[in-house]
Amino acid sequence: VDSVGIVEGRDRLYVENVMIDRRREICSGLREHCTENDLCGRHFLFLINLKTRKMGDNKSEGMILCATDDETCEPLEVPNKIEFSGSQVTIEKEGYQVVPNFEYPF
Repeated sequence: VDSVGIVEGRDRLYVENVMIDRRREICSGLREHCTENDLCGRHFLFLINLKTRKMGDNKSEGMILCATDDETCEPLEVPNKIEFSGSQVTIEKEGYQVVPNFEYPF
């Protein structure tokens, strides 16, 4: 995430500027869960094969992936050494492993 701003007129939305396959603008409802500094300069998982959506004066060209439970919502951070576009995502928890059954078209 290269920069983070507030979407005017929207109490819950941030707009993140990210470089994935190209420069993208992503709007997320994370303002009640984390600060701008929590996001800026870090690497997260994004879905980018979504239809662009207008949110206030901004456009959202994807979605940041988060993990949630009853009390928290946290963006899924990845090490900056990961090859982003097209990397396979594996989720491990308590001795079992979940591997999504899809291939990314990059």
